[in-house]
Amino acid sequence: MCAHLPQLSSYGLGGFPAGRETVASVTAAMLNYQVSHHCCMTSAARRKVDSQTMQLFDAEVDKPEHDQVMTRLFQDPDAIHRLLLELHGGALLKPIVDSDVFVLETFDGHSTIRTKIPYSEAVAMSGVAPVWTSLSPIRLSKKGLECLLDHYAEGARVARLIGFIDMVVEYKLIKGLPMLTRNSGVSGPAEWALNAETRVAAIEVKGSWPTAGNLIRQLNLYRCSVTRGYFNGRRTNFVVGPDDSMADLIHEHGYRLVTFDATGTQFKLLPLTPAASELGKSPF
Repeated sequence: MCAHLPQLSSYGLGGFPAGRETVASVTAAMLNYQVSHHCCMTSAARRKVDSQTMQLFDAEVDKPEHDQVMTRLFQDPDAIHRLLLELHGGALLKPIVDSDVFVLETFDGHSTIRTKIPYSEAVAMSGVAPVWTSLSPIRLSKKGLECLLDHYAEGARVARLIGFIDMVVEYKLIKGLPMLTRNSGVSGPAEWALNAETRVAAIEVKGSWPTAGNLIRQLNLYRCSVTRGYFNGRRTNFVVGPDDSMADLIHEHGYRLVTFDATGTQFKLLPLTPAASELGKSPF
């Protein structure tokens, strides 16, 4: 069973003309933030989980403290944004100035030709001056609760549902100045497009810690899965927990740890522990 939650505002880019894959269309989509793929876990859903993994099922979803922390984080896009910004180093974008040089991508029907053009020419070709509405490189796209996790065995055509992860966030990480795009032979202004990489954050919430064995077994299973309905490229896995007592184990198994305070409303991304850093276990 899936339900859509009310729209939430987020972070975007503005001051651009409308059009598919333009910065303005991305902005509109983000300002009308669609909370989609909110998959609620029911007893019927549990019965569809592969029987071999039922013994690994997360019983904590029935605990009130788990619900409080999970829904509080889910309903706080500013907290999610801050955690993702910290994950990627916290550096902000530089304001766009008239000395910047932009990339123009021209599609001629067979291939894409990339050329560099100065600011004045870019403004003339697009009809509008580019402006960041936020200097953060993070652009939230969509998020959901209790999202399905699939596993594809080697050579298998059909995925096996292995469970649900508490939260998935899909976002774009801006890599540089926006680009201009146009089709050769088509009249009209060139369109601005984000120069960004799509990323996914998969988040498992623990209101209290289970045993180390149960925790790591679940994390190992989830790490080799695919988040259904979300971009399946570069993904960072998180565990949200009550304290840092499991930090070494979590970091050494390819996850980042976020702790919450006694109220369950404030969240902090912990730095990688020395042991994880030495083993090269950073997930990004």
